[in-house]
Amino acid sequence: MAATSTPDITGAFVHALWPFALFLPVILALRLALDRLEARTRQRARERRQGTLEQRLERAALGMSTARELLDGVEAELAARQSALVRLEAETRDWENLARLKREEADAVGRLLRHELSRGETRAFWQGALLNTAFFGLGVVVQWLLT
Repeated sequence: MAATSTPDITGAFVHALWPFALFLPVILALRLALDRLEARTRQRARERRQGTLEQRLERAALGMSTARELLDGVEAELAARQSALVRLEAETRDWENLARLKREEADAVGRLLRHELSRGETRAFWQGALLNTAFFGLGVVVQWLLT
């Protein structure tokens, strides 16, 4: 009985699965056709979004002209900043020269003042010595007259 039950199970199994075996290639063919149709639809939608070649070229030209305008603005700003930098460097050199001159002038005035003070001190010393000698002499004369 076991031998007769195996072919019956196999036959029942083949009898139950034959519709799947028949429709499987049809389902695969339909799936491939559907994939191709979806790919074509996506390609057409992409082309519509991007536009025609002329439209894309116009957008590219517009983008390039916008970029050129931006570059011109950046170049103008860089030129203005560079000229400001040159002007500031020149002003810095002028101020440094002026500070150096002021320092040299201050040193010269200091030397002159020290010279005048030392000269004045020498002159004051001799004036004081002369005045003291005169008073000493006057004191000697008065003392001689009184004695």
